[in-house]
Amino acid sequence: MPESTSVEMSVKDLEDKIYSVSSHLVNFVNLFISKINAMAEVINGAFKLEIIERFEMCDQGLVDAQDQLQDENRIIETLQIQNKNLAKKVDYLENQSRRNNVKIVGLPEGIEGPDPRKFFTEWIPRVLGQDKFPEGLILECAYRVLRRKSFSGQNPRSVLIHCLNYCDRETILHTAIRNAQQNRSPLMVQNNPVFFYQYLSQEIMFQRREFNSVKERLWKKRHKGTFRIISMANSLLKERCLGLNIIIKKAIVYCQWIDNLHETGKILSVSGPLSGFLKWILCHLTRGIVKREMYGQGIGRFSKEEIYTLMEKDMRALSVILGDKKYIMGTRPSTVDAAVFGQLAQAMWTLPGTRPERLIRDELVNLALYCERIKRKFWPEWTAESDEASDSNEDETSEDSLTPTPLQDFSLYSRTETFDEELTENSVSYSQTPDTDYTGHSLFDSDVEMEEYTDNELVK
Repeated sequence: MPESTSVEMSVKDLEDKIYSVSSHLVNFVNLFISKINAMAEVINGAFKLEIIERFEMCDQGLVDAQDQLQDENRIIETLQIQNKNLAKKVDYLENQSRRNNVKIVGLPEGIEGPDPRKFFTEWIPRVLGQDKFPEGLILECAYRVLRRKSFSGQNPRSVLIHCLNYCDRETILHTAIRNAQQNRSPLMVQNNPVFFYQYLSQEIMFQRREFNSVKERLWKKRHKGTFRIISMANSLLKERCLGLNIIIKKAIVYCQWIDNLHETGKILSVSGPLSGFLKWILCHLTRGIVKREMYGQGIGRFSKEEIYTLMEKDMRALSVILGDKKYIMGTRPSTVDAAVFGQLAQAMWTLPGTRPERLIRDELVNLALYCERIKRKFWPEWTAESDEASDSNEDETSEDSLTPTPLQDFSLYSRTETFDEELTENSVSYSQTPDTDYTGHSLFDSDVEMEEYTDNELVK
């Protein structure tokens, strides 16, 4: 009995010790874990802070890179524009350096002998006509293009000649074209057709080659050369209209700021208690400036009657050019119409009762129709305001009033549609021009062998 009691006490002591050890162990583990968690929190905080800082650095670096890329893109765009402009200048200078050059295509190899310059100095006047070169032909140099010599069965290399005088170059080209037209065949040398061409830069030749399809269609419709006449006529017409518009513009400025200053002051929009005085100062200051500028340009040195006479002549010439067409260049508006309308509109609607306004409304009615047509097409709100103003005026005016009626409601369409008719082979007569060539080649052809431009062809 006492032994069993002692055993039980020893087991109980052992359990107490085990419990005590386990509790200490649990406390130690908990303390250890809490320290580990604290360290983890510190590490996580530092890691997160570092990650945030790195993200911010990366983001800032990305922003800087984008800004730098934008700057570089702007620099590249600027350089591209500069490069394009420089390429145009180089192409222009290249064509200028070749302005006295002539390219001869189809001449058999070796016919020029050891001295090409001497041969072509004598040969060209002989085949084109000695009377075309009364003072003789002077060539600075002449040679074949710099590429491998052609063999039998291959096209001969082209010949490049450089004339001392530009007039000789023009004489050669135009005489060769006219002779081919008269003979209805090109110049033949040893059964080979020989053609004379302008010697232009590669860029110009590529641009002309893109026009070959249009020339082919015109040739099939028996209009060879017609497109060139139309293009030249349009260019001359534009230049003529813009030239007339310059004198009209100066005359209208003279009428507005010098001869009709009082009416111009009424149009100015100046508000305030001193508006009348400010308008007077502004008008007279502008009048002095305009008068000095026009005197410096030359037209201000004429008298009043001479200025109006010049304006009237140009307006009548412009009226003749317009004729019955809707617009200056045909049925579609162009930049010429914008320039002309800008001046005529001032005369019609800002200078009432003046000499330019009376001339347009009373005598040159087609110009009045033209201005009204453009106003209705591009400024319908302007037309609506004018109609409302005229309606209010009609309400205020009695039926028995003898007040002249305003300009009638002009139609948007002219009496004839000159350029709308479709051209047919029966309706168009074939006209010969100085540049027409029955062989299919002319001074303006672009079908020159382009592979030769890849070689080093320089004539200075």
